[in-house]
Amino acid sequence: MVTPLNTTYNNEALSDFLAEGPVVVFTKSSSPAFQSYAGGILDSSECNTAGLPDHSLLLVGEGVENGVEYWLARNSYGEDWGENGYIRLTKGTNVCGIGYGYVLVQWVTNNKHQ
Repeated sequence: MVTPLNTTYNNEALSDFLAEGPVVVFTKSSSPAFQSYAGGILDSSECNTAGLPDHSLLLVGEGVENGVEYWLARNSYGEDWGENGYIRLTKGTNVCGIGYGYVLVQWVTNNKHQ
């Protein structure tokens, strides 16, 4: 079952969803900072959040580096983009609009078609 959520950014809720598995997040990818991302933790001041999202990422983890909390997401641009196809985004700031909405996938274990 797929559950789309259009919500206001909630850091704690997103962490809870991520604890259950990867989460598809909607984002703004049109900023030069996003398009040319080559590594490090992308900060919200570097990424435009105006307007509706135009891209999605697969949120796969979270971490801390030098005291800065971040989300780890896989992009669809391939391994030559970012950090081997991944991006780290400052956690808690709705960087690049990742809090605009989420898509959660719930696995059905008693499916009669299995």
